[in-house]
Amino acid sequence: MKKKFDSDYLINLGLAFAFLASVLRNFFLQESFNELMESSKLFSGLLDSIPYFIYIAAFNDFLIAVFLILRIFQKIVAWWAMLWLLAVIVVHISVFSSEDFLDAIEHIGLLSMTVFLVIKFRKQTTFIPPPNSS
Repeated sequence: MKKKFDSDYLINLGLAFAFLASVLRNFFLQESFNELMESSKLFSGLLDSIPYFIYIAAFNDFLIAVFLILRIFQKIVAWWAMLWLLAVIVVHISVFSSEDFLDAIEHIGLLSMTVFLVIKFRKQTTFIPPPNSS
């Protein structure tokens, strides 16, 4: 019996790699993250109140990426990633620069992928799919 290729998994992988890139960016380009947060009109004081927020964000992105790759907790992870991306978009828009506006538009592409997953898994009742599910 031939196993059917699950093309939807490509969305999981694409999102996972985007989140992994964010993890690497947070670790190797910390100044860029700090500058973004400090330039935000809404979140400029966040780093003062939570100085290790960059590590929290990186850990969050890492968990989302791992769960997307392993395809566990799919419904929760889809919602989690969607809400996280919405927050990232709001941060970029709140900087009020053309570069960050373009970054927000770029993140809307990723957001659309998470919305697809939210819709796909809206009726899912189990957290871990059975081995033969597609």
